[in-house]
Amino acid sequence: MAGNLSNQAKRFWRVAITVLFCLAALWLSKTLPAEQQGPMKSPPGAAVPQSDPQPKAAPTAPAQAATPKSAPAAASTEPPPIPIDQIIQRFAAREAEFKTERDNFTYTQTFVIQTLDGGKVDGEYRMTS
Repeated sequence: MAGNLSNQAKRFWRVAITVLFCLAALWLSKTLPAEQQGPMKSPPGAAVPQSDPQPKAAPTAPAQAATPKSAPAAASTEPPPIPIDQIIQRFAAREAEFKTERDNFTYTQTFVIQTLDGGKVDGEYRMTS
C-alpha cells in the first residue's frame, strides 16, 4: 500500500511539473515577441520631429494643409474647442466599433498535455483559452 501511494505521489508531481513547465513556456512565447518588437513607427502624415537646433521660419500653407486637423501639433493648457461630454461620446462610439472588430478576430485554443508511463498515457491536463 505504501509503495502504491508513493507511485501515485511521484506521478502527481511529474504531472504537476510538466503542466507548470508547459504553462511557463506558453507564457514566455507570448511575452518575449512583444518585448522584441521595438519602437512604434509614427503614422503616415504625422510630423517627424527634427533635431535641428536652429529656429525655423513660420510654416507655409501647404505644410499646414498636410497635417491632419484632428491631431494638435503640441500639448496645450487651453480647454478643448468642443465640450468634454461630446469628446467622451465620440470616444465611446469609437470603442464600440473597435469592440466589434476585435470580436471578428477572436479565437480559442485548447491545449492537451499528457504524461506517459512506458508508452501508455497515465495523466492528462486540458486547458481552453
